[in-house]
Amino acid sequence: MSRLIIVSNRLPVSVSRGNNDEINYHQSVGGVATGIASLADTKDRLWFGWPGLADDYLTPDNKYHIQMGLKEKGCHPVHLSSKDITGFYSGFCKILAV
Repeated sequence: MSRLIIVSNRLPVSVSRGNNDEINYHQSVGGVATGIASLADTKDRLWFGWPGLADDYLTPDNKYHIQMGLKEKGCHPVHLSSKDITGFYSGFCKILAV
């Protein structure tokens, strides 16, 4: 039996906060998420990436619920601060694109 491990910038499931601090999950859009999602569904798939909310706006309780909700979908969040997100996307990615 083989295991598919994916490490990408974003997870195939994005997280947002709604009214009353509730956590909402929705399918991410993007090439990697769409491409991998088209593969046969397997229980032995692990996907690591950013869930879509900056870490500095999340409570420990939010992080726990996000982790548990995403785990059911085979996803494992890598929480990033606003500074990390800006530095990566506007810094690192733009430098490589030049």
